[in-house]
Amino acid sequence: MVHEDIGGQQVELSLIEGYFDQLSDPQRAVVEQIYIKDRTHEEAAAHLQIPLGTLKSRLRLGVAKLRNLIGVNE
Repeated sequence: MVHEDIGGQQVELSLIEGYFDQLSDPQRAVVEQIYIKDRTHEEAAAHLQIPLGTLKSRLRLGVAKLRNLIGVNE
């Protein structure tokens, strides 16, 4: 039973990585900073050396694209 759970998680991770790869490089960088590296918006903007507003726009667009790819509607 545990092996089935691990296999399912690997399939889900593979699907998520496929969707993640469909983002533009700037969107992917922002999503990675916020959701994978768990940085605040301010920390991520400083790390990426972009204005906070630019980070927020890229994040909004990137998350919207991921939601669309996954098939989640708001």
